[in-house]
Amino acid sequence: MSSTITTILVVVGMLALGQTRSTDKENSVEPFKFGDFSKMSKCQMHREMVLAAPAILQNDIWLPKCSPFDGAYSPEQCSNDGWCFCVDRKGEILNLKAVYRESPKCNDI
Repeated sequence: MSSTITTILVVVGMLALGQTRSTDKENSVEPFKFGDFSKMSKCQMHREMVLAAPAILQNDIWLPKCSPFDGAYSPEQCSNDGWCFCVDRKGEILNLKAVYRESPKCNDI
């Protein structure tokens, strides 16, 4: 899973450095801009980068759920292919036993 996140970060970084997009019908361009990462938690930044990734990469990646209160990772996370697992507030996977299309027992950890 970490190699997928690394790939996403590289792709997103490349977009941030040089990608342009059309802003009107006359084909003028402006630099591609992301949200203000300085005010985001690690989880929120992770989520923003995944959402900005090309669609072809979004099938195999984990779109994190973040706490609405402080932006930390929510304990229960699921990948796009249906595997669910537990993480700590920093996003580190707590147990190696993932469950398929079920809610993991994160409170028991």
